[in-house]
Amino acid sequence: LVHNGKVIIDSTCILDHLDSAFHDKGPRLVPPEETDLGRRVRHFRNLLDELPVEVYIYGIVYHPELANGSQFPAALSRAAPGMLASLVKKCHGLAATYPDLKEAYLGKVAKYERIMRRCEDCDVIEKLLDDLEVTLHEVEKELEERTKQQEASGRQLWLCG
Repeated sequence: LVHNGKVIIDSTCILDHLDSAFHDKGPRLVPPEETDLGRRVRHFRNLLDELPVEVYIYGIVYHPELANGSQFPAALSRAAPGMLASLVKKCHGLAATYPDLKEAYLGKVAKYERIMRRCEDCDVIEKLLDDLEVTLHEVEKELEERTKQQEASGRQLWLCG
């Protein structure tokens, strides 16, 4: 999103910005934090935003034995470390080519290097997948509760209300 010259790339930040910038132009996208519903929405947004999706993806590619019934071709697993290393190299090149964006590209380098380190350790990936299962169970419980409330009220409800 680009608004008044400001670039916003994170979806959660976009929602917050739109609510802040246009609060008087229509309904809110996210309930106010000071309400019970707003606190529940914030909890689930934070919970889901903190999931290390790239680590799950690359971790499973690095360690296909952790994915039940995985059909990953062996060539993909062998190529995964090189793909991340290639991204690091490309970002270094872009940082040199575009000095005004150097900080952003070097931030991506640090991110990709962290992902590579985490993905190399099978135990780390296994622990992250166990944690993901707990998180998804919590989301499922909330969705079941919302379904019951929706059926009782006849109103369309989102994840938290």
